Amino acid sequence: MLTQMTCQGWWRLVLVVSSLALPAYRCNPPGCGSLPQSELLNMPLLARQMNHWCWAASAEMIMQFLGGQTPRQCDMATIETNQPDCCVQDDFDLFPDPCNNGGWPPFQYYGYTSARTHDTALTFAEIREQIYCKRKPVAFSWRYLDEQGKPTDTGHMCVAVGYSVDPAGDHVQIHNPSYATVEILRYEEYVGVPGQTTHWDDFYDITKATPAP
Repeated sequence: MLTQMTCQGWWRLVLVVSSLALPAYRCNPPGCGSLPQSELLNMPLLARQMNHWCWAASAEMIMQFLGGQTPRQCDMATIETNQPDCCVQDDFDLFPDPCNNGGWPPFQYYGYTSARTHDTALTFAEIREQIYCKRKPVAFSWRYLDEQGKPTDTGHMCVAVGYSVDPAGDHVQIHNPSYATVEILRYEEYVGVPGQTTHWDDFYDITKATPAP
């Protein structure tokens, strides 16, 4: 299993699906009450500062929202790349090129706990539970496929911030750090597009650590 993700340039993926609407999720998680048909977290929207820092921008958005320690993207890159200081910018405000590498959000390093899937997407029911019941965004990632349909070592990370259920199906609203855009995906797109992407890892149940008394 690969240990880090290298973000590639993002393009909008188009998924052709059946015109039949998917059944809405009807079961409510214990203690959650009645789930609304749509919900949206009031999340910050940030762009990646280097083209392989989608993972850092996603982590920055989430940590800002949760209200704990919020490192800069370059701080996280310093940790992930083992470079001496990725926050030193040149005369053109560019960060050091050796720091422009992939990685995974270092939540634990900054005092957060989280759960993680491996090569598996959260179900739509689990996304609804995270966003509505727990008020937590989800950092999720796709892995790109090569021409033979085999997984590559490149991918892209975004943040799931909302959902909706309507006659057209189940949808996930995301913050895409490539150009700081808001997008609404069919849940099938969230999982992956056959021949183009497969689902990589999801970070969920992200929680700011409670200081000891």
